[in-house]
Amino acid sequence: MPYVKQERRLELASRLNEIQSIIDNDVAFTFIEILHHVVSTLSPDMFKTPNELSSGDMNYLITQGCLYYLSKTEGKYADHQEIVDSLFEVRDSLPDHTTTIDNRRGALLCCALEFYRRKIAPYEDEKRICNGDVY
Repeated sequence: MPYVKQERRLELASRLNEIQSIIDNDVAFTFIEILHHVVSTLSPDMFKTPNELSSGDMNYLITQGCLYYLSKTEGKYADHQEIVDSLFEVRDSLPDHTTTIDNRRGALLCCALEFYRRKIAPYEDEKRICNGDVY
């Protein structure tokens, strides 16, 4: 889950700034290319104790990167869907299992599910009410 404690968010601020800079400076790249780059730099051993990067930290950083990227778009449904699709595609493209890779896969999966729940599902609920249910 991306809901790390406030004090941990402060500790991760410099890493988040790096991710936002990547997004700002790589405007010619698609989100999936940016996400591949960001995820490749996230590793549980990139920080040493007591600031080791946990799966929750990775989830938080990826989530914040997604939300920052979304803020640079028009915010259309397709922009939201691009983020979810990219999260799954990057997750599925990671090499065979190691602890580090499994942590990244888990963070990407949780990020995609929570992004869908918080950003896309409310829009779909609104359209269901407006246009009628199909289930």
